[in-house]
Amino acid sequence: MEKNSSFGITHASHPVLLQAVLDTFHSGIHIFNAIRNQSGEIIDFQFVLLGKKSVAFPDRQDLAGRKLLAEYPEYQAQLQQMAQVVNSGSSRSHEVHLTANGNNSWYLVTDSPFGEGLVNVWEDITEQKQAEEKIHELNRTLLINNRELASLNSELKTFNSIAATDYTDTLRKLYTNLEFIISHDARNLTDEGKANVRRAQSAIQKMKLLTEDIVSYSRIHTHDTDLQAVDLIAMLQGIQDDMRRGWPDIEINIACQENMPEIQGYPFLLNLLFHHLIDNAIKFRKENTHPIVEVGCRDYDAASINHPAALPGTRYNRYTFTDQGIGFAQEAAEDIFVIFHRLHQKGMYKGSGIGLAICRKIMDIHGGFITAEGTMGTGAHFHCYFPIP
Repeated sequence: MEKNSSFGITHASHPVLLQAVLDTFHSGIHIFNAIRNQSGEIIDFQFVLLGKKSVAFPDRQDLAGRKLLAEYPEYQAQLQQMAQVVNSGSSRSHEVHLTANGNNSWYLVTDSPFGEGLVNVWEDITEQKQAEEKIHELNRTLLINNRELASLNSELKTFNSIAATDYTDTLRKLYTNLEFIISHDARNLTDEGKANVRRAQSAIQKMKLLTEDIVSYSRIHTHDTDLQAVDLIAMLQGIQDDMRRGWPDIEINIACQENMPEIQGYPFLLNLLFHHLIDNAIKFRKENTHPIVEVGCRDYDAASINHPAALPGTRYNRYTFTDQGIGFAQEAAEDIFVIFHRLHQKGMYKGSGIGLAICRKIMDIHGGFITAEGTMGTGAHFHCYFPIP
């Protein structure tokens, strides 16, 4: 003989108010009493209350007092789980996907124990599921794009390998062969012929320089070390020594502020960055002068820096490289960082137009940015902003 627990849920008091509360929920709330047999086993559930907007039991307002399995035999498969909630006093949740009658919705169904029954809540999570699906699709697209990027990157590395070895070696052989012609067959060449050979050698040298700079630019993201604390003063001393060997006829002076803070960065890339800034000062020095580069540092708050790359709430160490060279017009301050951009007529100054583009890329990798200030005839200032850890 079946029996209802005397501790079941009722709505004898305030039935209208309780029903009104349930009716406000869009997905549905259902309250059940457990029905037990003589052995105390739960064999069914009895509807006590349910909201009008129930998606689990639509278009049924007459279910109060009726048995769940008698009205919906398909719930036999869930009876054991529902009984476990009542007996254990622990809630359980699971997701339900409804696709009937053109409906495509997801619900989070939660059964919570309440006396000798349970409260069954259906929460619409369709938007959340759709968002998850969009994220999944975006991740899938990103994975495909990453594979394509990896393929392109592999091709670029192959090109770099060829450019750095075979291509450069071919240019060297061309130059050497032309030099052989000048040295051994000069008597058979006219003055115009000799001039043409020299012009060809000059063009080969420029192509070799351009090739090396392109390879250098494409390899910027390849660094074999972790972030390290870099002593800028010691690094600049090494760069100055290298520059003096490369420009033996020029007296190069780098004047550094004392006690400049270390930089958290990649040593190889930072060396390349400062090398280009010093080299830039040498190339664009005034005629018949020796380059002097002054290096100083100050810290700034992002709020005081008028630059879109400055992150709010971040402090920066600004390392400034100041030269006394030919300078540039301030309206060109952004253009000079564009790859292959030239401010001067081709051939006037040595270079490929890649150096400052490399500097900007290296600053991006370090989470900072670089700006420039210039005045025609009086020199230039290059500001490197590094975020303070």
